Amino acid sequence: AAKLAASVGSFGAGATSGSARLRYAHLPNDAVEPPAPGTGGTITRLGVNTFVHTFRTSGTFTPPANIVPGSVQVLVVGGGGAGGYQRGGGGGAGGFVYRTFDGFDGGSYAVTVGVGGTVPPNVSTRGGNGGDSTFGELIAKGGGGGGSYNGQYRGADGGSGGGNSRGIPDFGRGTAGQGHNGGRDLQDWVGSGGGGAGASGEDGTQYHPGNGGDGLPCSITGEEVWYAGGGGGGTHSNNKSNSQGGRGGGGYGSCSSVGGDGTDGLGGGGGGGHGDGSRGGRGGDGVVIVRYAVSMAAPFDWLNPPANVICHEQSALTEVGNREIVLADLMPNQQYYACLVATNNRGETTLSDTLTFFTADEERNCSRVCVIGTTVR
Repeated sequence: AAKLAASVGSFGAGATSGSARLRYAHLPNDAVEPPAPGTGGTITRLGVNTFVHTFRTSGTFTPPANIVPGSVQVLVVGGGGAGGYQRGGGGGAGGFVYRTFDGFDGGSYAVTVGVGGTVPPNVSTRGGNGGDSTFGELIAKGGGGGGSYNGQYRGADGGSGGGNSRGIPDFGRGTAGQGHNGGRDLQDWVGSGGGGAGASGEDGTQYHPGNGGDGLPCSITGEEVWYAGGGGGGTHSNNKSNSQGGRGGGGYGSCSSVGGDGTDGLGGGGGGGHGDGSRGGRGGDGVVIVRYAVSMAAPFDWLNPPANVICHEQSALTEVGNREIVLADLMPNQQYYACLVATNNRGETTLSDTLTFFTADEERNCSRVCVIGTTVR
């Protein structure tokens, strides 16, 4: 099944009534030349008319014309914070910002990808904060660095907060709507976990360093990927196992050596270092991902379709306004075209702009696209 949003703005000046019918037809997926995408980043095509731009470094995004209304998705993840030195706290994950839009405002968009936080140079300095990532006015804060044992004990604030060291029962604060706090450190021998986009870092307790907080999943690329996991806290060698980084690229906290690095492209926090003078892991670089669909005009005349194109109709609107229409019994993973045919009581007829939509596979249930509204003039 597919859900379509149809709208009629007017049935024409002087008209007292009218009706609009949704007309749709199936064509083979190779029936028309695929549209061209915009520019910027690494571009992936999904199906025929959906594009994903992935930015692993800073750049510029320029959208194409004829964006399908309501199809725009943007994910912005900040760089993760680095883990702390010597029983260090885990680095906080980069901030996680996901938004949907009707379209683009026009022109190009500056894209900044935050780099991961740098490793602490000594036991007196906490791990570095991650860099902010931006897309236009959207800002995902960099993750807070994890606290170190002999100086800057407390984790830093950030997209998600860093974990603590040396038994400090405080934590780095996360940014509301982007991430969570780091864990508290309740025992001198361990570090607490850095916060993640989906959960706070775990507290460090006796012989148990805190695990990093989990991030969040997102399917903007067409597959589910977890982003923005916090780094695990480091520990003394009396504890024989590493702590775990949060799901979404968080680095492990070490019981024997340096902390694990956060994963680049996911904004994971770095893990805290081992108790005998080992540094934490660096934070993972962030990412910016943009997804949209491009409208495609049907390659035939809707009022006079060729004999090999069978058009179907469904009653849509008998008054000005919006309505969601569900089309069932459509073939999966196939390309359809749709338009609105509006007629008023004076016999005046107009067609809306047309676009293509695709039925989705069973796992993704259905695709929602907008049919551009029509006004009889």
